[in-house]
Amino acid sequence: MFGAPFHDACTAQVDSRLPLIVDLSACEYLDSTFLGTLHEVTERAEKAGVPVRIQAVPPAVGRLFEELGMDRVIRHVTTEAEHLPANMSSLTSCINDERNRQRMLRAHEALAGLSERNRQDFVHLIEHLRSEIQRLQGDRQ
Repeated sequence: MFGAPFHDACTAQVDSRLPLIVDLSACEYLDSTFLGTLHEVTERAEKAGVPVRIQAVPPAVGRLFEELGMDRVIRHVTTEAEHLPANMSSLTSCINDERNRQRMLRAHEALAGLSERNRQDFVHLIEHLRSEIQRLQGDRQ
């Protein structure tokens, strides 16, 4: 539910050419949608030449990065945490079914593109999401 708002916030930061700091200190677990979204925004920042820091990564989450072959993300993990701004605000969840499915699809496509194992692990979910998105679009017409 937070994948789309997280993606929006990060891409706005990158598009503004401002450094991106992702602090995972409050995360015990990240689902595959969030992991794929993190990979996508890291890739976008690299292409734009925007600095990325991923800090306070819990060991279990770091193992997920490694298991999924998220080398691009791993390159930006730092053990030296920067202080976070006091004026931060919470993300609001996104309840739009089609938007959530679109975000899930893009995130899983990103993860599937990292390795053959990931592709095999996510191929059925990707196919399901594509059919659900087509169904939702058909319902609107």
